[in-house]
Amino acid sequence: MPAPHGSTVGLDRFTGGVLADSAITPWNKNRAAQMALAASAHDNHAPLFMRGPPSTTTIPPAPTPQTSLAMAEYAVQPGGPATSQAECEAPMTVIAVFNQKGGVGKTTVTAHLAATLARNGIEPLVIDLDPQAHLTAMWRQKVTPGDSVLRFYQGLTPLADLARPLPGGVHFVPSGLELSKVDAQVIRHRDHIWRLKLGLEAEMLAGSGMPILIDCSPALGPLAFSALFAADLVLVPVAADYLALHGAQLLDRTLAGLNRFRGRVPRRYLINRYLPGQDTSEQVLAQLKQRYGDELLRTAIREEPELARAAYSGEDLFNFAPESGAANDFSYLLDELIEQGLLKV
Repeated sequence: MPAPHGSTVGLDRFTGGVLADSAITPWNKNRAAQMALAASAHDNHAPLFMRGPPSTTTIPPAPTPQTSLAMAEYAVQPGGPATSQAECEAPMTVIAVFNQKGGVGKTTVTAHLAATLARNGIEPLVIDLDPQAHLTAMWRQKVTPGDSVLRFYQGLTPLADLARPLPGGVHFVPSGLELSKVDAQVIRHRDHIWRLKLGLEAEMLAGSGMPILIDCSPALGPLAFSALFAADLVLVPVAADYLALHGAQLLDRTLAGLNRFRGRVPRRYLINRYLPGQDTSEQVLAQLKQRYGDELLRTAIREEPELARAAYSGEDLFNFAPESGAANDFSYLLDELIEQGLLKV
């Protein structure tokens, strides 16, 4: 289990980019591999924007599920990294919080699950992989293009150097609108699909025992696929309403289409914005149970005003309303993920 917040193990062992000899942590193992990955953008195959920021960027329309799967197939052929038996047995630490339906609470779930981990002395790494940067805004982080996760996708900066410590024990890699460039470059630079998986492995963050939470973009493009290919678990929040239920059914097709690239990644569905006793909530819950069986988590995240108020205040739920029902729900969620062996700490 990672050391409690405030210990000397963690990002604070980096000083001015110089690595202390005694600092052996998940953040700095195999530093040479980190820097080799960062240097990879300067090869002859790098797209123009990876050699330096362009003056203007044209972003194409959002891809459809069919074209997105075609992009994924193009990106992994030939020879994407194979998932070995040893990798399948590695500790599950990388969780992609994903749903192609917007407005289901992906960012809220990511933020408060991270806070729950930190509250229990487990320091997570959280990556905002959505160009809308809602999580970055929620945590009141000021970001420039030079210190957002785009730098990692440009091959210029390792994730460990982009992560910043937040109060309470969370390490955070922020995002910004400029990250949308990545989804525009799949044809010119198809290794975007694998960059996150390979980067986490090269920096020895995946499998380190440190939980990694990824707040995914709802758009079906290279960013979302790179998170799904890196993930050990796909956590799918589903709001307790009809449209979200319909969106979950569409999502099944997307995830099924990815199975042929790396095998079926474990997934769990989480009902969110649940109102106990309310007709629509109960009907959606019943249909989710029928459709997903054991893949539906027992925990339900209740819709409570404290969630919106906490987001507005910039505080996590446990500081803002520690006795709320929603705070208890997230504690139960963490317990259930650990109990099922989906999160090993």
